[in-house]
Amino acid sequence: MRLKVLIDSSNLVGGGGTQVASAFIETVDRALASTPDKLPSWVAEADWYVSESVRDALAPLHRIRPILTARRWRLQTLRRPPYDAIFTIFGPAYRLRRAPIEVMGYADVTSVYPRLAHLEPVSPRRGIRSTISRLSARDADRLIVETDAMKALALDHGVAPDKVVVVPNTVHPAMAEAPDPELEASFSALRATDTYVFCYVTRAYPHKNLGMVGPILDELARAGVPAQAFVTLRDDEWAALPEGSRSRLVNVGSLSPTAVRALYAASDAVLFCSLREAFSATPLEALQVGLPLFASDRDFVRSVCGDAATYIDPLDAKAAARTIAAALAQPDVVAGRVARGRALLDTWPSAADRSKRYLDVVTDALGARP
Repeated sequence: MRLKVLIDSSNLVGGGGTQVASAFIETVDRALASTPDKLPSWVAEADWYVSESVRDALAPLHRIRPILTARRWRLQTLRRPPYDAIFTIFGPAYRLRRAPIEVMGYADVTSVYPRLAHLEPVSPRRGIRSTISRLSARDADRLIVETDAMKALALDHGVAPDKVVVVPNTVHPAMAEAPDPELEASFSALRATDTYVFCYVTRAYPHKNLGMVGPILDELARAGVPAQAFVTLRDDEWAALPEGSRSRLVNVGSLSPTAVRALYAASDAVLFCSLREAFSATPLEALQVGLPLFASDRDFVRSVCGDAATYIDPLDAKAAARTIAAALAQPDVVAGRVARGRALLDTWPSAADRSKRYLDVVTDALGARP
């Protein structure tokens, strides 16, 4: 029996979800071109819905023909397309069930973690959104999360244990490639003279704690370490930042994975101040490209990076700056952490490994359908 499956990334508008989707599509496309016999039989005839952000992040494809789909598709619930299964690469899917089998990647930390009181005001709309998100997770036939910690949170919110599958995040294949020299030069031209340059690849979500970056850089300057930071915000996100928060920041806009790789090459280190994550690829990318990583002293980083990072207090700019300045005064120590990071990445699952696991989960769900 021929099965029809939809792989849906039409809801993704940027950030890590877009990178995961583009890496997954590119990896499957290469496999379809080189070793199609090793893929589940349904993959060759699957439909691939993408958003503009995912489409723009994709490298040229050989076999897959993405279908650009407006986000409003998610709200169309009366007309059911003829799919046996839908895999939403990252949910939640704010719509009614549209296929007998629903598989969903889930990293909605704002709906399963406690509210960050100093950053997130009380909002009835947020409460409604979070409730719908959790209902969507419970309704899925398979829920893919990236860490055991996220699995525990899903179980706490009522998802059945046999439905949750842990598939770790990884780095985009572009991070293992040589940076584009023209892109690297264009970013390097933005560096201030005699300045240590950090990079924070992020969207302006509250939990990313972007407002702490400027104060940390100010404190570093007071400590005799002139510093600036590249950030990757959309124009509206940049404009919404308070003037004081933009101090010493250079916004290069939302970037494709290839451009992110070049941005890392033009930077001296990665700064990661996040307060809450399901699993961010940014620390892994720092380890992959061999940059020093200065990251939040939080379990979601330590459980991934171990002793390959320098950990900072993401809520205390002075303390964070002291930690960074002390580390920079010990280059051999920092170099050792970079080396341990590269060794760690040598044992980490690849994007191809992750893609295989995704396909296996969908195939398993198809096999279990009534």
